[in-house]
Amino acid sequence: MKKMDEAEDLLKRLRSLAAIAVCIAVSLVGIYLWIFHHGLSSSHERWGQFGDFIGGLLNPTLSFLGLLALLATFSLQLKEYRLTAQQNEDSKKIALAQASLTAQQAFESSFYNLLALHNELLQSIDLRTSTGIVKGRDSIQLFLNRLTAIRQSPGIDKTSFDEAYEKFYGGNGQEVGHYFTLLYNIFKFLDNSDIPNSDFYAKIVRAQLSNAEVALLFYNGLAARGSKFKKYIEKYSLLKSLSKVSDSDLHLIESYSPRAFGGAYPNWI
Repeated sequence: MKKMDEAEDLLKRLRSLAAIAVCIAVSLVGIYLWIFHHGLSSSHERWGQFGDFIGGLLNPTLSFLGLLALLATFSLQLKEYRLTAQQNEDSKKIALAQASLTAQQAFESSFYNLLALHNELLQSIDLRTSTGIVKGRDSIQLFLNRLTAIRQSPGIDKTSFDEAYEKFYGGNGQEVGHYFTLLYNIFKFLDNSDIPNSDFYAKIVRAQLSNAEVALLFYNGLAARGSKFKKYIEKYSLLKSLSKVSDSDLHLIESYSPRAFGGAYPNWI
């Protein structure tokens, strides 16, 4: 609509310039006849003088008016070019925004599906004990108790954490392995995505981890079996809410970088 208005405005200007040119031409002829009032002559010389008079005044005037018309045309074309370029740029921005929104929606759909699957897996864990069945998040504390008991049992090298963890994993690996494998893949998926605010989603996962889960994650990252997970534990500060560990395990804290705890080691060390 705007381009049509500008085109009509240019046409009006060109018509005005044409009318001015006609008026000037008529005026020059009238002035010539009024001043010299010779009427029509049969002399070639007088017609030549008349032509020189008209051409000398009218040609520069018409050339100037033609230049104005040309400049007006160029101005309209330049505006059209700029408008087209702006429209193309706007279209490009809209397309990029739509692509970004689509990618964000696809990421969030996969992310929340993985998170829901992990919660379902956690709730599906049930451990039989001498006193009954322990389910869900309560089972994580039982895993911790079992790991502690193994580490304190006779025949286990107290200086070799990995030996104790391997023995613990041998009896609990089916549940623990599935739990940490899925949790690891959530952070791997998060790390491999191009989402700029990945820390925000990492905090969502971290907020759902209980104290017992964080503690078990702490020990899992120290074992050779969980070494791949350690880089994500540190990158996304997954031990930030770690509760105080036993005095005998304080030396294990520095096996992680301070970033794993949010940038600084816990003040209870």
